[in-house]
Amino acid sequence: MKTTNFDAMVNFSSQEAQNKGLSPFSVDAPLLFKDQKVPVSFSFYSPKKKRRDDWHFIHVRSSQPLFLKWKDAFELQKPGRREILAQGRVLNPEGEEKGKTKPSGILSFLEQLSGNREQMILALAHKKGIKGVGEKELTSFSSLSPSSLLSCSQELERKGSIKIVRFSPLLLLTQSRFEFLCDKILKRLQQFHRRHPQKVGMRKSQIQSRWKLHPRVLSLAVKHLYRKGRIKEIQDRIALSQFQVSLPEREEKILAELERMCEEGRFKSLSYKELKKHFSISSQKLNDLISILIQRRKIMQGPDGFFIHSPWLDELVRKLKGSTKKEMTVGEFKQMTGLTRKYAIPLLELLDQMGVTRRKGSVREIL
Repeated sequence: MKTTNFDAMVNFSSQEAQNKGLSPFSVDAPLLFKDQKVPVSFSFYSPKKKRRDDWHFIHVRSSQPLFLKWKDAFELQKPGRREILAQGRVLNPEGEEKGKTKPSGILSFLEQLSGNREQMILALAHKKGIKGVGEKELTSFSSLSPSSLLSCSQELERKGSIKIVRFSPLLLLTQSRFEFLCDKILKRLQQFHRRHPQKVGMRKSQIQSRWKLHPRVLSLAVKHLYRKGRIKEIQDRIALSQFQVSLPEREEKILAELERMCEEGRFKSLSYKELKKHFSISSQKLNDLISILIQRRKIMQGPDGFFIHSPWLDELVRKLKGSTKKEMTVGEFKQMTGLTRKYAIPLLELLDQMGVTRRKGSVREIL
């Protein structure tokens, strides 16, 4: 990447250079990199604390942009002479202006970057936080090939240090940041439930936009929390697993009538507009109430948006699994359920998704 500010580690050529040639604040010197000689000024991050191997962390400001990558080697000349003052290696090619970040944080970051490839990937991923670090950022930062990055990332995942959110292009999240994100989601849901006790849950899109998360990162966190039994999913919303909606008596009565309508098949003949008019409620309230019925497992939403009474579906599944038949045509399924083709086909597709049936040409296998 092209940069005029970067962080590096340097090892001075002589004790004399360290004792007499340098100021603890800022030094102007020529920098030699490949076939370039560029005037730079550099300053120490921690002039009083020396590393045991005599390497020092410095911040460098260049008079012109340089194309640098992690661990690129360079030299510093002694001001006014041809003598080499220090050998150096680039650690952070995208270094910020000095003073914008706490020195302790910078030193910890540079210490990690001074290590091997795996430590560099881990350090960069940790710095990027809950948003994760992508392949494009990693290849811009370092000279590692995509295959090398993947190999290192898989080793880090094996050690439990990192999560590979996506393989191509690569997207990584450190384990510690992932756990931090999961905790943030749980705390956010607690706040949401306190403020909105009548809402079934928080939309995933709200969480995603709140922290500008990559969809894959959010999906990974939601699946993890669901498997751990910490949350439940209701359509496009999530809620804490122990949360129960608190509704006024009138809305509980509407819920009961909606369930009866679904059981009787009246959902199939009434539009949303007609339902809103029938109950004198808004679109948002109707959606919320339907979501509550789904959460309570009273109804299910099938393909194409149609609704099914859950006890009726459970009974249908039991009937299919108890059948001696191994295959079934669409006509036989219509006869069994009393549904028209318009509703029989989407229901069969739902049963396919549930693993109850499997399409085999013009028939369905009963699994």
